[in-house]
Amino acid sequence: MNQLIKKISGKVPLRIIMVLPFVLQILTAVGLVGYLSFRNGQQSVEDLETQLRQEIVNRIQDRLKSYLSKPHAINQINANDLEIGKLNLQEISGLERHFYKQIELFDWARYIYFGSDKHRLSSGAERAADGKINLGYWDGKSAQSGFYTYGTNEQGDRAKIISVIENNEVLNRPWYRAALKAGKAAWGEIYVWAAPYPNVALPAVKACLRSPRTDDRGFCCRFVFVRY
Repeated sequence: MNQLIKKISGKVPLRIIMVLPFVLQILTAVGLVGYLSFRNGQQSVEDLETQLRQEIVNRIQDRLKSYLSKPHAINQINANDLEIGKLNLQEISGLERHFYKQIELFDWARYIYFGSDKHRLSSGAERAADGKINLGYWDGKSAQSGFYTYGTNEQGDRAKIISVIENNEVLNRPWYRAALKAGKAAWGEIYVWAAPYPNVALPAVKACLRSPRTDDRGFCCRFVFVRY
């Protein structure tokens, strides 16, 4: 071995033999630093990816929470208006204009309805697929208790009849039963809303009392449509 080293050292300049260990140390250090930098960079990228993913999830949750809180807010507004007597259930035209104006104001709203088992009526407004606002009305005291959908004029009054669903007991509809069962702000079950065209609807419902001094009882409903 010694002879081999002497043989090699005899052919390799002494300067290279002296410098080589330092070069190897430098290369090792540079390689180690590069490897550690790569690992740290990789970890930083993974951390950044995790942060971005969490940020996206948080924003989606915030937007969804905000969107799903709006239907209950409208129901609460209508419940308040009923309790203070701002809405008169005996004046159907005024009730319909109220819902018309709400649909007009809240451009994200699709259906807003009120139903009362004592008064045997249901009244509301809807935004159709073409952007026009229609009115819906059901009178359970009538011999022909159909659910009527009306077009509207610029003032929000009834115009021509768009559709009629005969013998339609609105108080048996899923949204009303959900409100009756919950007795408070709640979500009903998803079901198919059929008038005047089918939609898959998720009802947000709330019990509304017209006045603490009366036994008037009704339920407000605002629909979120799964498919429009």
